[in-house]
Amino acid sequence: NLSNSNLTNAKLPNNLENVNFSNCDLSNRNLSEYNLKGVNLSNSNLSNANLLHANLSNLNLTNATLPNNLENVNFSNCDLSNRNLSEYNLKGVNLSNSNLSNANLLHANLSNLNLTNA
Repeated sequence: NLSNSNLTNAKLPNNLENVNFSNCDLSNRNLSEYNLKGVNLSNSNLSNANLLHANLSNLNLTNATLPNNLENVNFSNCDLSNRNLSEYNLKGVNLSNSNLSNANLLHANLSNLNLTNA
């Protein structure tokens, strides 16, 4: 459980499955290709984080701040309802089995999306 932790300059392993990062500042972190499956990111700041090819499936994103570039991120089985993803780069994102109810995707890059059962 790393909730409420100051992770500035902390060295993190690539496999962080099911870790609790609620209320953490992960902004500007390189999390490219990290396994964050099942992670709790509620109320966390991920602005300007590099999430290229990261696995963020089955996680809690309640009130999390996301970076605008989410290219090739795996968001399968996530609740993205009511999220403002307007003008985000969602190229190649896996949104299979995700809840997109009332999500704002206006002007977002939606090329090569996987929307199976979304």
